[in-house]
Amino acid sequence: MSTLTELPDQWTREPHNFLVFHQGEKIADLDTRSTPGFKGKKADAADVQPGRNKRFAELQEMLYANSKGAGVNRSLLLVLQGMDTSGKGGIVKHVVGAANPQGIRYRAFGVPTDEERQHNYLWRIRRALPPAGNIGVFDRSHYEDVLIVRVHDLVPPQVWGKRYDEINRFEKTLVDAGTTIIKVAMFVSLEEQKKRLAARLDRPDKYWKYNPGDVDERLMWPKYQEAYQVMLEKTSTVWAPWHVVPCDRKWYSRLAILELLIEALEGLHLSWPPADFDIALEKKRLAEST
Repeated sequence: MSTLTELPDQWTREPHNFLVFHQGEKIADLDTRSTPGFKGKKADAADVQPGRNKRFAELQEMLYANSKGAGVNRSLLLVLQGMDTSGKGGIVKHVVGAANPQGIRYRAFGVPTDEERQHNYLWRIRRALPPAGNIGVFDRSHYEDVLIVRVHDLVPPQVWGKRYDEINRFEKTLVDAGTTIIKVAMFVSLEEQKKRLAARLDRPDKYWKYNPGDVDERLMWPKYQEAYQVMLEKTSTVWAPWHVVPCDRKWYSRLAILELLIEALEGLHLSWPPADFDIALEKKRLAEST
C-alpha cells in the first residue's frame, strides 16, 4: 500500500476542507487574494512545492503502473473551470507538468467544431476521458454548456436548464466506473485580471495569449458570476464536489490544486504492482546473458 505523506506544516488541514464548496456560500463574497488553509507566504510555497511535485509524480506513476501490471481500473479527472487569466494554463504547466506525460491526457475545450455541433454536448467530453491509469486534465469542460451558453443566450433556457442534472448523472457513471473527479472553479478579481491582460499586451511573447474578446467578456462578469453560482449550487455533489480556489496569488492556487491531486491519489491506496515473473530466475538469466 502506498504510504501516506505528512502534510507540510504550512497547511493547517488538508486543502480540500477549506476549498470544497458548501451550499449557501456566495462567490461574490470570495476574497480572491486569500490563501485558505495555508499559513505561509510565497517563499514558503517555493520551499514546499518541489517536494510535493515529487510526491505527485510518484503517485501518478503508481497509478499508471497499476493499470499495466495489476489490472487496476482507476483514473483521475481534473476539471479546471475559470475565466481567462485565472491560471488554468499555469496549473497544467507547473503542477500537472511535474508528472510523466505518458500518463497524462490533456484536453482544452473551446468553441465546438462543426463535427461536435452535430452531436450532444457531452459527445466531445466522452471522447476525451482518460483511460485507466491516466490523469485527464480538462482546460474548460462540459461546464461551458451551462456557463457561456447561458450568459450569451446560445441555447434556450429550457435546454441548458436540463443540463445540470444530466451532468450530475454523467459524472456519477464515471465515478462508479472508477474515475475520481476533482473539479476546480478558479476565480480572479477583475482588477487582477486586468493586470494580467495588460501584461500580455506589453510582451510580444504573450501576444498569442491575448484575445480581444476578453475585454468584452469582462463587461459580462455579473452574468458570469450568476452562472457560476448556479453551477456550483446545482452540480457540487457528494461524488464530484466543486472546489473554489482563489487565484489572485498564482503560487497559492498552484500549490492548493497540487495538494488536491495528491490527496485524491493517496486516497486510492495504491501500491506498486508485484512482479508477474520469477525475480531470482530473471536475475540469474540476466547475469548469464552476453
